[in-house]
Amino acid sequence: MKRRILLVNLILIFASLIFASGCGKRIPAKADIIVVSDVHYISPRINDFGEMFEASIGVRDGRAMDYIEEITDTFIDQAIKEKPEAVVITGDLTMNGAIESHEDLAVKLKRIEDAGISVLVLPGNHDVYCENAAKFEGDSFTRIESATTESFMEIYRDFGYSEAISVDEKTASYMYQLNDKTRILMIDFNARDQYNNVSMDTLRWIEKELKQARDEGMYVVAAGHQNLFVHNPLFTFGYVIGHDRDFKKLFKYYGVDLYLSGHMHIQHYVTEDGITEILTSALPLYPNQYGRIYITEESIEYTGETIKIAADGYEEYGLESIDRMSNPLRKSLEETDLKDYEKEKLVDYFTLMNLYYYSGDMVTFKEKDTDEEMPELLEKAGINGKYIESMEKEKGKDYRYLKIELK
Repeated sequence: MKRRILLVNLILIFASLIFASGCGKRIPAKADIIVVSDVHYISPRINDFGEMFEASIGVRDGRAMDYIEEITDTFIDQAIKEKPEAVVITGDLTMNGAIESHEDLAVKLKRIEDAGISVLVLPGNHDVYCENAAKFEGDSFTRIESATTESFMEIYRDFGYSEAISVDEKTASYMYQLNDKTRILMIDFNARDQYNNVSMDTLRWIEKELKQARDEGMYVVAAGHQNLFVHNPLFTFGYVIGHDRDFKKLFKYYGVDLYLSGHMHIQHYVTEDGITEILTSALPLYPNQYGRIYITEESIEYTGETIKIAADGYEEYGLESIDRMSNPLRKSLEETDLKDYEKEKLVDYFTLMNLYYYSGDMVTFKEKDTDEEMPELLEKAGINGKYIESMEKEKGKDYRYLKIELK
């Protein structure tokens, strides 16, 4: 009998040691997070919204940049009103990495911190080492200084870095303690000579932090700018991170269920092998979305929310910006023998598709895509079938909401 009791006690002790070492799923404390991506702020100190600036936006760009000041301020007002525990910004804080834009955005973000809400930032590819950092004046521009990893961390030292429990020596990556049971791993994939990737030293630092978090019974949410999974087969190079297989293995082994990112400007998510990546669409893209994340002991719930820009003329301009993404199609159709009304139908179709694809609302796109002649017209125009095919696969899906059950 004594031997049986001893055996039972040994089993219980062994089980408790396994749990203490982090070999089970960590249970997160309740948490409330706002995530926003690709703000692309540009300071009025380096931009007069003149001819050269408008040209720099490009014919393909759907960002409503003429209202970037109003969009940024409205988001900050909304974040303060909602009072989450933290606002996580997954890179591309600025349009072209200019020091002035970073400095002025930091002043704006301080309003959120002053309201008692933590702000966590990390650099995107438009934030550091940008050769196109420029000041726009009339019909000309002047090259100006871009932020580096070091200056980025200094400007935003009060937005994650000074409170971090650990900072990588090689990059602007860090681990942040959100509450007594939850940490946020902010990963920088844009250090010098490491674009869209990290070095082995940084990868080892990440594993060390994940192991320590597991050993201390912490639940970890990871965030970065570039993507862990393929979200569209036409957009992989420059989007999916290097060492993606290593990250997937690390996340799975250490129980990281959720990775937050942006970069593609679309609202989307992918779940593979127990890991979910959520892309939050670019803030300046109409209808100007951000994400709200609620973490409980049972689940993680993500909802895509929109901000309402009250500025005069914005609604029309926002939609015109989305329509501008169809300009390359307009140009290519000029060389065809299609009738004018057919060209107009095709442009309207692509504008509608882009609006709902980038906002993640492919349910509404499916409802509105009622033209039975469109497939034949697309074929007649000789439009890239792969792009259309990638859209067709998304029809009927809503990427603005997701609930992850924690087991």
